[in-house]
Amino acid sequence: MAERNNSKECEDKFLEMILKYSGLTVSSSHRDFMLNFIQERKKKLSMSDEDYCRKLEEDIEERNLIIDEAAINETYFFREESQFDFLKNKYFPNHKDVVIWSAACSTGEEAVSLYALAKACNVDAKVFASDIDKKALSLFKNGYYPPHSFRNEGSPYIHLLEPLGTYYPKSFTMAKETLDRLSISCFNLATDENFPMPFESVDLLFLRNVFIYFTKETRKAVLIKMAKAMKPGALLFLSINEIASIECDDDMPFIKENCDSVYYLRKASPEEKQRCHELKQNRLEQNSLHKPLSKKVPRFNTVKCNDATVSTKKQCSISEFYKNLKTAINSRQIDYAREMLSSHTFKPTEMEHELYMKGLIFEAEGNDKEALDCYQRASILNPKFWPALYNLGVLYKKTGNAKNMKKAFSSCSNALKCYIQNQEICYNDIVDSFSPDYFLELCESQIEGGR
Repeated sequence: MAERNNSKECEDKFLEMILKYSGLTVSSSHRDFMLNFIQERKKKLSMSDEDYCRKLEEDIEERNLIIDEAAINETYFFREESQFDFLKNKYFPNHKDVVIWSAACSTGEEAVSLYALAKACNVDAKVFASDIDKKALSLFKNGYYPPHSFRNEGSPYIHLLEPLGTYYPKSFTMAKETLDRLSISCFNLATDENFPMPFESVDLLFLRNVFIYFTKETRKAVLIKMAKAMKPGALLFLSINEIASIECDDDMPFIKENCDSVYYLRKASPEEKQRCHELKQNRLEQNSLHKPLSKKVPRFNTVKCNDATVSTKKQCSISEFYKNLKTAINSRQIDYAREMLSSHTFKPTEMEHELYMKGLIFEAEGNDKEALDCYQRASILNPKFWPALYNLGVLYKKTGNAKNMKKAFSSCSNALKCYIQNQEICYNDIVDSFSPDYFLELCESQIEGGR
């Protein structure tokens, strides 16, 4: 038993070192792979656990080897098409000389997409691309992109790659002169302080699909750090799934803004931040004064559910439970999220929430069919439960079911209009307190796009 405990302690120590030096949280599904990889390295080097831990502390190359394996790279050209629409139609027409940083570029599809669009819009763009994964950067510098770098999303822009190299359907080889125009470097978002470019020089910063590996504290620290590389008024883009969970606290130099359905962070001055804070307080006070008494949300004596074995007699509120479940899912701890869900006792009036949470877990696993079923059952159980209707529409869009997508977004739009009109807030915490107006705009844009 003692030997097994020691082994578990060593494994945890290795994972803690990955978090310490990279900011990356190793998901439960990736844990076994990482530990097996570390075991192979120890065996190859004929080292004990203690010796290998010491080596990781002292040997930067060995540490980078481990971090490279911990990073999961999933990207493709012109990902999140609506953001490229915004750049093309709103931003680039007013900016002819820009500095762009793709700060978690992986194998480079994002950086190349940004350069291709800027070039097509006659914008003189200096593009910096960085990532923590040296293997991914090596593939980037090789300049060849196979079929998995392409999706249906972004296809209207794929032709912009043609002037940059040799393009065939579903494959692309970047020309050397294009590669030479991109500044590629290794950069650790969590620990590096020296940016690949001068301070306050970046106009557009893309930091997409990386925060799912970071804790809330690390996300905030990274955002504050990245602001130092940005010009006043510069824009920072996260993925559409990540930005909803970002709160621009008073000590963060950002304001969350949008253009139609595209949301981003803008670097703001202290004076702007103060004005936004005052406006927010005024809105909260006005809502408090005008909110009908019948619509008040009951207070909960919340108990944090960090332990999956929490007693059912001391269960936390739905709001707190959502927060903990999403933290587990965003950290890719799917098994733990499932364990949390099975340990929680739902009231008869909360069954739609249980189905919705099951859908979130299935979706995180990539099981879209089961997720669709859960969201559908939740929305049937409670037609006013618009978070389930919204996720239903997103999944129908993902699976190419345009008819049901439009139907789901229309139902969600109707439910949201009543929700907003009645000044309800009961589902706000489910979507990280992000504005219901934001989701209404997304629904309306999807309905318009489907016509």
